Amino acid sequence: MGKSGAFMFFTKDQRFLLKTMTKEDFNAWMKMFKSYFQHVNCFKESLLARVYGVYSIQMDDKEPVYLLMMGNTKPCESIYIKKMFDLKGSMVKRETFKNLNKNTNALKDLNLLHLTTDEIFIRMYPEDINQILDIMAYDISLVSQFNLMDYSLLFTVAYNPLYVEENKD
Repeated sequence: MGKSGAFMFFTKDQRFLLKTMTKEDFNAWMKMFKSYFQHVNCFKESLLARVYGVYSIQMDDKEPVYLLMMGNTKPCESIYIKKMFDLKGSMVKRETFKNLNKNTNALKDLNLLHLTTDEIFIRMYPEDINQILDIMAYDISLVSQFNLMDYSLLFTVAYNPLYVEENKD
């Protein structure tokens, strides 16, 4: 279960994630779905999660369950992950102290800041940084049209599997 109380599970092949959502989130998705699909289909570099469906399931007289189906945003095997971060661009309550050494635990903004001051953790070319910022600005322009505020970037730092295999001792 996620922090929001949503129930999440992956398909057997780990390619897709199903996540429950509130009726309010479902209604927000229904309003923006067309614009979202146009955005990710026309802008292949988008960093927005790929959502493949939003569903309302109701059986008999029970309350409906709302589901979102999306692609797994962690496209590498867990054994190659060095660290994962859920970045929101804020410093308020953006540090975790649990499972810091577990490579698949999502760390937060302040964890990344501390790591980068303690060691050379990531090396990026300035043009790559600028490209990522441009992509994020374009993505934010979509979500801001619908007054959505909860935008985060899942940032995964992983070892290159080919490099790992070539350098095994």
